[in-house]
Amino acid sequence: MPFLKCISYEVRNRLYQAIGFANLSGGYELRDDKTFKGTIAPKDITPIFTDGTEPVCIFEGFMDFLSFLSMKEEVTNHCLVMNSVSNVARTIRYLNDRHLTHIRAFLDNDEAGRRAVQDFIKAGFHVEDMNIHYKDFKDLNEYHVSRVREQQKRKAQEQTHISITGQNKKSKQVKLKNEIEMEKEKL
Repeated sequence: MPFLKCISYEVRNRLYQAIGFANLSGGYELRDDKTFKGTIAPKDITPIFTDGTEPVCIFEGFMDFLSFLSMKEEVTNHCLVMNSVSNVARTIRYLNDRHLTHIRAFLDNDEAGRRAVQDFIKAGFHVEDMNIHYKDFKDLNEYHVSRVREQQKRKAQEQTHISITGQNKKSKQVKLKNEIEMEKEKL
């Protein structure tokens, strides 16, 4: 199931491209390869894997959702991307309309994320606040990127170690071969 589309758009007669993440109302959340974050209206939530089980995994933004997908081998839960904490009320309506009562909140570690969690609790949902797992990071995506970079760094160090060890073995083998040749010459 493709979650992203390449979106071409024009602003003041200049053409741009960004990845787009569709929402329930036909709008898109946009990101480019630099720092651009935007929206093609209307802004709305994005339910995903709607035949999945509870708890419903709630994400503040689609990059957090994509990180979650990358971290999991299999996703069996119903998921929903709010595309902004300003969509908490829409999210609550969506969940109530479907009689979904148990959620896992993967929201940002900021005041807006904490407020959103409290709004879900006040609305009567059983909430598992998952940001305890990435408490030292801004959000799930930043945590995931940090982990991936750390793994890549370790892998590169291991490769360097293997390479150095291999060179040491070769140098020892050459040294030993030279010593054997010298011993033969003495005989």
